[in-house]
Amino acid sequence: MTIDEIRILWEADFPIDDSALDIESLSIHKLHSKYSTFYANERIRRIDQSNKLDDLVAKKSLYYMGKLSEEELKDLKWEPFGHRVLKTELKNYLETDEDIKLLKRKLEYRDIVIEYLKGIVDQINKRSFYISNALGFKRFMNGLS
Repeated sequence: MTIDEIRILWEADFPIDDSALDIESLSIHKLHSKYSTFYANERIRRIDQSNKLDDLVAKKSLYYMGKLSEEELKDLKWEPFGHRVLKTELKNYLETDEDIKLLKRKLEYRDIVIEYLKGIVDQINKRSFYISNALGFKRFMNGLS
């Protein structure tokens, strides 16, 4: 999911109808389940992307050191690099590799999505407190204690 998709869903779900606080209170578990599932799925995606990044770094390391066979290069659809890189230079090549940078950006985006979802789940966890406060205020305004 993208942050925009999550934002659109959350904008529809987050308002609390103060005329139906009982129903809002009973719906907390549904919201929690919905967004906790999104949160867990995004964390799983992050793990998958992290593993893909690790695999790519390993393959690119072999690529830059000239240790991939022609068949492996063909399978990966990579052109031969042309010269071998020393281990001391390898880090510089890996840090500037476009494929690695792209996967790192995707991983960073996934972290942002996870952080956003965690904030939503935290708000949902506090929702009963907000509803309780709203009920207390209504009682106060009606002269009840």
